[in-house]
Amino acid sequence: MPGGHWLAKTTEAGTGKKVLGSTLPQERFCQLVQAYNNTPCKRLGCNTPAEVFCNQVLHFNCESTWWVIFMALGNENSPTQISNSSFDLGSLLETFVGDPEFRDRLQAAEVLIIPTYRPSEHDGPLFPDTTRDVLQCLQEGLGDQAVVDAAVHDEDYRPFALYSADVFLPVLYIAEKVLLPLVISLLGSFIHDHLRNRGGPKPEDNAKCEIHYKDANGKLLELKYDGPAATLEQVVQQALGESEPPPKNEEDNPS
Repeated sequence: MPGGHWLAKTTEAGTGKKVLGSTLPQERFCQLVQAYNNTPCKRLGCNTPAEVFCNQVLHFNCESTWWVIFMALGNENSPTQISNSSFDLGSLLETFVGDPEFRDRLQAAEVLIIPTYRPSEHDGPLFPDTTRDVLQCLQEGLGDQAVVDAAVHDEDYRPFALYSADVFLPVLYIAEKVLLPLVISLLGSFIHDHLRNRGGPKPEDNAKCEIHYKDANGKLLELKYDGPAATLEQVVQQALGESEPPPKNEEDNPS
């Protein structure tokens, strides 16, 4: 990678020995990357590499985003959290028991936008103000590969906006795990276009998303991202790859 010659060798702390970067454990490597990115550099006007990067216009497909990704992945307070999901699709569908045709339509959806929360002071579900645009983005991007829908009647749609620069994405339920990487990629493209239309990306831009999906063994999981908008796609894809469990071995089951 450009400017990455310093990664070839490094000095192991406490020993003074030079070791190849490829032989370091990933956790140690990320620690070194974070230390480098947050060390003031004379050639950068006594700024850190991270500060210089964040003060530049972020291009979402630019190779230079690699150091922000390493900073996120190496941080114990990672912006991506994956845990067991308490989402119940059946309970959501039951709220449309009075409209069986619409309920069946939602049940057939492979990617479903679901309410963010349902506070007692509101009569119906609430959705972030990006919902309509995200729905259109997913429908156009996935095309015939998946049915995308939103769990709300048009007349009941209630958008909300936060007094914040954060990009708040609607909550998603994905029935097919194979669709997850495609959806993440489309969300990354959506954020790129959204920030560009808002005047261009800024260092303080943050993104929030929540996705419920099934892993390779059919277990329902919840993925939450709350971090830099510029690296949502890359960091989430990496986290998903690291968290995927091995499939169950059916050969051990008695016939």
